[in-house]
Amino acid sequence: MIKRLRYIAHFYSESFYFAYQALKLNKVRAFLSLIGITIGIFSIISVFAVLDSLKSSIHSSIESLGNNIVYVQKWPWEFSNDYPWWKYLSRPVVTVDEANEIADRSAKASSVVFMAKSMKNVEYNKIEIKDVPLIIADYDFDKVRSFEIDKGRYFTPNESKSGVKKAIIGATLASILYKSDNP
Repeated sequence: MIKRLRYIAHFYSESFYFAYQALKLNKVRAFLSLIGITIGIFSIISVFAVLDSLKSSIHSSIESLGNNIVYVQKWPWEFSNDYPWWKYLSRPVVTVDEANEIADRSAKASSVVFMAKSMKNVEYNKIEIKDVPLIIADYDFDKVRSFEIDKGRYFTPNESKSGVKKAIIGATLASILYKSDNP
């Protein structure tokens, strides 16, 4: 048993001696090898960090939509260059009556929201902002999109049903349009 331990110790000491001699004689090769290994390890760590960041970004984007929301719309969620957009022209536009029909027939839906999107110019007191994204929605909009109201209040169900002209605007738009005025 002791002989075997001596043999193993001799083997390791001889291996370390040869490695030390190789490093001593080939300093440039050893340096370049260490640099290559270091760069390789940092590259792998960087790739994993980027992938984890991308994964968490995608998860947070999807979670912001909600895990129990279904969108019914004419156009696809996003386009690519090779997408045949002309096929979507023949699709009908979703109407308020169809949204109400879905709400009436669905046993599981807690909220059905009709939304329409547009770009409009907004003007107040001779200040005009062009191409402001506009979402027209009914009362349950806050159940499918999360947002915080900084000032003011959310509109009521009666205001939604009667068609009263009310708007919820973003804080950035309000600060540009109203400056020191109280909207």
